[in-house]
Amino acid sequence: MRVKHNQDMVFSIFHPQNIKALCIEIKAVEKTLPVREAQLVTYLKLSDKKLGLLLNFNADLLKNGIRRKINGYLNEKGHIY
Repeated sequence: MRVKHNQDMVFSIFHPQNIKALCIEIKAVEKTLPVREAQLVTYLKLSDKKLGLLLNFNADLLKNGIRRKINGYLNEKGHIY
């Protein structure tokens, strides 16, 4: 999966075992409110997906606009189960 913005590559993900378990929500808001993160968690639970990313393209830096949520637990190796 590749994400581009104005013809520039923002990031690229290729993780075949997690593609089916990934939910991405894209926003362009001034501030990411907790209700948006709760909404992503609800989407994860309803769709039975394990990993969710909330991307806010209105942040000063893209890395400041990324929120990662999981539906489940991380083991000692960092894998979701």
